Amino acid sequence: MLCTLRDISSFFDVLPSDLLPHSITRTSTVIVNADIHTEGGSHSLIVHFRPKSSSAYNFDSNGIVPLVPSIQAIIKRNCTTWDYNRREPQVLTGNVCSKNCGQFALYMDRGYTPKQFISLFDACNADP
Repeated sequence: MLCTLRDISSFFDVLPSDLLPHSITRTSTVIVNADIHTEGGSHSLIVHFRPKSSSAYNFDSNGIVPLVPSIQAIIKRNCTTWDYNRREPQVLTGNVCSKNCGQFALYMDRGYTPKQFISLFDACNADP
């Protein structure tokens, strides 16, 4: 997946939560491992930064606000407004958070809004 992400112009990096940059100066998408660099990596989430509008969007496959203080700090340092998905789009039977993060990065790079990306899960989960 990392090879594919490198082809996304707005993709910044995959980083552990304790090694996040201090500032984001261009539109960027950062995949964050919720654990610190000395731990295994239990969960990934993604933050899409838009410095020109001083905004960010956090996508978490569990549909929760970022709870890790270093993730909250990078968002607060670089943005005046931010939002996150409040619903859990992840399939409950599998751990696909890293795949969801990759898809989110691609969709943001192609100009989709976070709401448009989330609606894809609604379409997949609709009753036939």
